[in-house]
Amino acid sequence: MGATPKRFAEICFFAFLALVTFVLTEAAYRVFLHQTLHTGTQQPDAAPTFTAWAFPAPWKFDRDLGFTFNDGQWRRALFADGAFTGCDTSLGGNRYGNFSPIRGDYASADVKVLFFGSSYTLKDVGSQGNTATNLLQEALSAEMGKKVHILNYSRDSIGILSMVDMARARLPIDKPDLIIFGFNTLSLAYQRNWRFVKQTGPSAYRMYQSLAATDEVVPQQAILAPLVISDKVTAEWCDRLERIRDGSGDKSALRGDPVVVELVRHYNGVRRDQEARDIVVDFFTPWTSFVYNKLRRGDAFYGMQVYGPKTIWAAISASSYAGDRQFVEAVAALKSSGVPLRLLHLPSLADLEKPGTIVEGVSSLQPGQERSLIRSLEQVFGLEYVPLSRYYAAEDLEKPLELVESKQDWHPNQKGTEAMARAFLRYFKENPFW
Repeated sequence: MGATPKRFAEICFFAFLALVTFVLTEAAYRVFLHQTLHTGTQQPDAAPTFTAWAFPAPWKFDRDLGFTFNDGQWRRALFADGAFTGCDTSLGGNRYGNFSPIRGDYASADVKVLFFGSSYTLKDVGSQGNTATNLLQEALSAEMGKKVHILNYSRDSIGILSMVDMARARLPIDKPDLIIFGFNTLSLAYQRNWRFVKQTGPSAYRMYQSLAATDEVVPQQAILAPLVISDKVTAEWCDRLERIRDGSGDKSALRGDPVVVELVRHYNGVRRDQEARDIVVDFFTPWTSFVYNKLRRGDAFYGMQVYGPKTIWAAISASSYAGDRQFVEAVAALKSSGVPLRLLHLPSLADLEKPGTIVEGVSSLQPGQERSLIRSLEQVFGLEYVPLSRYYAAEDLEKPLELVESKQDWHPNQKGTEAMARAFLRYFKENPFW
């Protein structure tokens, strides 16, 4: 028997209620996403929480490498609610302009390796120089019975385009026996970009990220980073305020010290002058659901272009690297050198959960674009890429979330860095280059 009129009315009512609930939820979520993206010019904060780097800052412009890391440790001052809370020094750059302490001597090594990667291979276990590449270097040396040295040219926020440019530039200088490209999925999407630091006033500096290969600010190409840099963040100043913080002196200096006041003003000046990102998402489109994308794909903007092309935040628009003349020529130069090349895909959390391939839809690329770019990457190189997740130990893959910082931050943590190094070693034992 069919539904009674009363039952049919109830079904229609609840269906209508569900539809209204979904529409309201979708609308509210779109408003939230819109506000999250459209930060625009920010208002001054009288009691901000921020970090101020000492000068020279960690980054230095380099036309060939995008940027290098300044040698030595980097000092920074920490502020909470407008008050000085302390200073610290972090692991810094090395004499090659790369991150983290180096181990051994590249010049005298029996086997010389260049590694080009992203922030996934910048992680330093325990802040002792235990990067994945240093751990691999030690393991390969033991495995081969030779002195292996790996120069780690990893940089944060760069892609395969920049990695290949860097390799071409370093090839005749470093004369390696092997070149490894360790790219994650996001690395497929990045445009080439550079960093530079400019003095903007007495003792005040700013860092820019740019699509132009210059250390000058080019309109619509350079973005001001939300960082404070000052040559007044000195060891003596830090020590004096830390003594006050710890009990000797007037605590009001933690907010009223002239340098503190100046750094807060500097921070607000950066906030004021930051350009709003070029957002191109159509929040009024009826053809997609941001809620569904988030629940089903893990990315509210799945399949959408979020940022305009003239910003470092925007993904490349091409579906093939073969049309990038600079990239093709760089790869040709690497191949003609005779140095073995390896393309290794470094897994994110999604890839660790489904090892053996690349999980699509976790970057800012369009659907199918990742697959197309990977295919063109292999064609230009004449090599097949290898998902490193295929070489992780089974016990490491039992709980993938334990290998990354969090569900939101997929960078490898200490355990993940060590697991990655073991996967590298297993790959090379099965696919030796020696």
